[in-house]
Amino acid sequence: MYKRQSSDREKIQDLRPDQTGINIDLYNNMKKSRLHELTAKYVRGKGIQVGPVYHELGITSNIDITYLNHTGQEQISQEQPEPENSVPAKPDKVIDIGCLDKYENEELNFCIVNKVTEKVKDPLEFLNCALRTLKPGGILFLIDSNNADSPETSDEKEEKTLSKEYPTEAILKQLNLQEPDLFTVLEDVEYNFEHEKKEAQEHVFIVEKGHFEKEITRLLKTSDGIINSKDIELDVIVPVYNAYEDTLKCLYSVLKNAGNFRTVLINDKSTDHRIKDLFTKLKPFESEKFVLLENPENKGFVKTVNRGMKFSEKDVILLNSDTIVTEGWTRKLKRCAYSDEKIGTVTPFTNNGTICSIPNFCENNEIPAGFTIEAFANFIEQISLKKYPEIPTAVGFCMYIKREALDKAGYFNEEAFGKGYGEENDFCMRVIRKGYKNVLCDDTFVFHKGEASFSASKAELIKKNLDTLSKMYPDYIPAVSKFINSNPLKEIHENIQLRIQTWDIQKKKIMYILHSWGGGTENHVKNLIKKFSKDYKLYVLQVISNKIILTEINNNNVLKYIFSMNSQMNRFEFHNEEYEKIISSIIDTFQINLIHVHQLIGHTFDVFNIAKIRNIPIVFSIHDFYSVCPKINLIDYNNKYCHGKNNSTDCRICFMDFGITSFSITSWRNNFTDIFEQTTLIIAPSKSTLEILSTYYPNIAGKSIVIEHGHEEELLISRDVAKKPRDMRNKPFHIAFIGGLSPGKGRKIFYDLAGSKELRDKTRWSIFGISDIHSDPACYQDLNVTIFGKYRNFLELKKMILENEVDLVIFPAKWAETFSYTLSEAWSIGVPVLVSDLGALKDRVEKNGGGWVVDISETKNVENKILEIISKPEEYIAKTNEVQQISLKDLDSMIFEYDTVYKTYLKSITPIYFSQNVFTNNDLLKNIFSENLHTPSETSNIEAEYSANLPRRLVQCYYDNGFIYTVNKTKAYVCEAFSRK
Repeated sequence: MYKRQSSDREKIQDLRPDQTGINIDLYNNMKKSRLHELTAKYVRGKGIQVGPVYHELGITSNIDITYLNHTGQEQISQEQPEPENSVPAKPDKVIDIGCLDKYENEELNFCIVNKVTEKVKDPLEFLNCALRTLKPGGILFLIDSNNADSPETSDEKEEKTLSKEYPTEAILKQLNLQEPDLFTVLEDVEYNFEHEKKEAQEHVFIVEKGHFEKEITRLLKTSDGIINSKDIELDVIVPVYNAYEDTLKCLYSVLKNAGNFRTVLINDKSTDHRIKDLFTKLKPFESEKFVLLENPENKGFVKTVNRGMKFSEKDVILLNSDTIVTEGWTRKLKRCAYSDEKIGTVTPFTNNGTICSIPNFCENNEIPAGFTIEAFANFIEQISLKKYPEIPTAVGFCMYIKREALDKAGYFNEEAFGKGYGEENDFCMRVIRKGYKNVLCDDTFVFHKGEASFSASKAELIKKNLDTLSKMYPDYIPAVSKFINSNPLKEIHENIQLRIQTWDIQKKKIMYILHSWGGGTENHVKNLIKKFSKDYKLYVLQVISNKIILTEINNNNVLKYIFSMNSQMNRFEFHNEEYEKIISSIIDTFQINLIHVHQLIGHTFDVFNIAKIRNIPIVFSIHDFYSVCPKINLIDYNNKYCHGKNNSTDCRICFMDFGITSFSITSWRNNFTDIFEQTTLIIAPSKSTLEILSTYYPNIAGKSIVIEHGHEEELLISRDVAKKPRDMRNKPFHIAFIGGLSPGKGRKIFYDLAGSKELRDKTRWSIFGISDIHSDPACYQDLNVTIFGKYRNFLELKKMILENEVDLVIFPAKWAETFSYTLSEAWSIGVPVLVSDLGALKDRVEKNGGGWVVDISETKNVENKILEIISKPEEYIAKTNEVQQISLKDLDSMIFEYDTVYKTYLKSITPIYFSQNVFTNNDLLKNIFSENLHTPSETSNIEAEYSANLPRRLVQCYYDNGFIYTVNKTKAYVCEAFSRK
């Protein structure tokens, strides 16, 4: 396992945004409604939705939901318009309503029933079936439209169902009469919303499944023989006074999470007859593991607890009856208690327990949205730092007490605190004075309902007992105040608050390997992330300087981990031991199911062997020709396209010009041959890309496909807003280039054409973007070129193109582009194109029309073609009309193709992971970068480190873009550096 050696958390927080990898904006500004509040509060864990898919619910993406629909798949697509922050109803998740009975095994946390009761023949039986799908405590989320005022058709009158005769409320009352323990209606809400510009109303019933008594009885019947009485290690003492519903839930959770303990239930003469009845029903099940005690008169909390502790001879856990315990709770509390002989008491985390409260310290917290109590407890255990920190006092909702500490400190003080409040604090102070300490078990969570507010008499009692406590222990209040003000648990809370943002144990996990250069490849990855972040848990792995950046994306939240290496990797390293160890630990820790490589620049080739050992599928998208040559674009030292030449001497000269003397193109390609052997599938955005690649790597045959890039909605052509052909008589023919014009993009050809004597009087030339010669917006009359400068987005580009009446966009690339988004932009605006006879540019124009293809080996060829276009206005108009007919591929179509690939391999391949490699939770916390916690120091070592990499970056820039462009970029960097300072 890799362990971080040098930098600490504070140094990571000093990093600038451009040093922390890909920037993902998944901000959701959907307006929240009362219905969203109900959904967030009650829809948690795993469940189903019956009826039309209702996007207004705003179900969060960490919910495991299956859709059962009575309307069929076609209608479900129309009813579910991919709302923000909602789970879409995919075809593989849609099940016929007749399959409801397959869920009738009480396994679900929720069942949403949307406008179905009025459409079924027997709504009583239907709601009974829905309730049978739920666990005790599960939620039936009923939505009914208020259609009382709507007129009925003759057919409706003839086939009037029970639900029209009896509204949902009446049906629920009838069910409750039949079986009072079946459910409880928690909320009954009328909800107004706008539908087709008219206000409509719906009724929402939040129904909690009961049957706790039935389940308690079942658990007691089946518990015999599970635990031998000799193996009982401790007693769980539950004092009971009224609070019948809470007591049932508490007891059910205790019995469901049985362990090596005895349960001692004590009735403190409750006035609610249901408690007496409950004890009578449970009496036959008494055993050495389940004990019922009843006080002859009401003794109060302290005396009742003392009775339980005196009844026991072992360690005890005092448990309030308004708690819900979780899996492994006693085992974890005992492990904590005996981790140090000086520990006297242990308290777990809870949602409502002052200094033991999470996620927010000293607050009454709701369980975070989407989590059940069990799921949240599992989360706390999985991400725990296991610090077992000392606290000034235990908190009485759930309190583990060692028998030896109890024997030395004595029982609770009945005389001073007989009516409760303050008794556990007094006890904990006595424990401290006997040489023990009170600790928090930070890997265990127990839910505590608690009191939302106190009556005046209770508030007065609390004040009185605090005064008594202060007189007995003058240092108690100062100690607690100091603890609260300084919050020594801050790091633990921070860990919880950060990790919960992206936590999900249900989704498959996909990791994208990416460079840190930005550009089209990064934009493509961002498009995948925006579409897939609801269906998968996504990771982006990048290398910047000597730092490995892991960006984790889930539930519309982003978390970054930054792992530092001792030194920066050589760009042409095939293997790096430190990098390999970190990546192995990342994959094993986060249990990555599939790796999708987009760009290996900055990375070694180690990930392929790591994946092979773990049986993890690798998908490799080809965005350029880095696999053929590190220069990416197959342009040699003479600035000529060198595909197919395969001259190792020329390659050596090329890299010597780049300052690299020991590079071997043969070794490079041999390594990529091995890589492609280990790759599960290769994807290219164009057919020509695969054709070029296969000339170097014949082994990709049979494992490669084409998935063309998709486009944002704003680029999809609309005939009513796209450019229309204009009257070109007596006007110069306006030719433009879009983007960054570099040598590889045909900069020399462009400038030569603009200055051509044959074309100068007939044409006007513009660059909507920059060139490596000119980056400042200006009109260069001597060159016949106007530079418009960088554009912020497509809409700005479109506005400039239309306002300046561009007639033709030229793409004279000297290398085989793999796709070209800027070609799509030109077409989307409605402008025909002239493209080079290489790669995807040629492919796409020959396939779709909308332009001309020209041999760019000689500038004269291009010049002649332009003159021909100008001389044939009818053909130009025809090409412009062709542009109007081009249908660009949308993002959803591309996503569907990628999703098909992902699902194929995710279903058929099961990875293996190595537990000895995983990062500890402490390691992960140290490596988390959070903008919310960003506290930069006055001086940052990162600035010096960033500047130290300038020589390498300048050489790369010169190599890719030429001397003048590099000089201009250097000037811009210096200006930026001064402005930052």
